[in-house]
Amino acid sequence: MKNAPTLEFLSQVRICLAYSQRYQDILLQLPSRALELSAAAFEDSKAAEYAGPVRAYIDLCAEEEFMHRLGVVPDEMWALWKEGIANMFRLPHVWNVWTAMKALGGYEGLVALLKEVMGSGGGLPSDSLNDE
Repeated sequence: MKNAPTLEFLSQVRICLAYSQRYQDILLQLPSRALELSAAAFEDSKAAEYAGPVRAYIDLCAEEEFMHRLGVVPDEMWALWKEGIANMFRLPHVWNVWTAMKALGGYEGLVALLKEVMGSGGGLPSDSLNDE
């Protein structure tokens, strides 16, 4: 007979599900074409309209990174989330909002994560990860 899940495991599952739900809620606020890599697919006029959900997504990423460092988000789940974060930050409109947000400070963990998963220049828009 298998052991019953621990309370710590169940707590981690609840937290991961809550973060996944927040992610889904943010995605529902964006048009499907906003998730395409092509800058032409998402006009600048629309990028401003959806800056709020993009900011919410960036804050969510920062929280997820922090929760992983605390050991709340299991490594297996974090590996999936990390890949998704890297893909989203390659989108020009996400990167543009990020550039403005990181200038405010308080995102050191997310800056370090992006350097790790994207490397220097790793397909990013012209803005450098090192500009802080």
